[in-house]
Amino acid sequence: MSSSQRFAAAWAAHELAEFLVAVSDCADEPTALGIAVERAAEAFEAEVGAVFGGDEVRALIGVPHHDASALSGVEVGGACSVELPGIGQCAAIAAGVDESQSLRLVIARAGSDPFTPEERGLTRSMARVLAMALRNFRLVNSLTERQNLLERLSVIQRSIAHRAELDDVLESITAGLVDLLGDDVAMIRLLDPEDPTRHLLVASRGIP
Repeated sequence: MSSSQRFAAAWAAHELAEFLVAVSDCADEPTALGIAVERAAEAFEAEVGAVFGGDEVRALIGVPHHDASALSGVEVGGACSVELPGIGQCAAIAAGVDESQSLRLVIARAGSDPFTPEERGLTRSMARVLAMALRNFRLVNSLTERQNLLERLSVIQRSIAHRAELDDVLESITAGLVDLLGDDVAMIRLLDPEDPTRHLLVASRGIP
């Protein structure tokens, strides 16, 4: 391996390590996406960084949202040239973040010089690190939601076991729905025993 190749490998390892630390230190998915495009653009001394989900811009740095459409056509695995308002001709590259490659990291750098093999490899590695971080966020959210559900069910079960009034149990259920689903309104309606064509509102949250 030549000295230039050793330098390129060391540079890529250093940038990837910094990217990993920065993304892993984020508290949630939107923050991680924003940090990812900032760090990736900085690593390549690029003017623009973006994460697309399909054609939707999930995170962006360097250009206004209405100018980002030119980047949505950059294909995963390939390198191309795009024209960006206010910047001009840019070399661009994309790497898939998820298996379907609908979520992708895109980098654009002013000028016509294409990305080197080492830079293309680093882009793919950054995308894999980002994918790992997003999976971790979703796993934590899933576990938190499951724990909240179990705690809420436990409250309802205790109410039933202690022979609480039916109205109190129903109110507890609607309160749990609001907390778990993040909605503003929840209600329970039952068939009117005297008229099965009608419903009776027996418990609610968020409405009178």
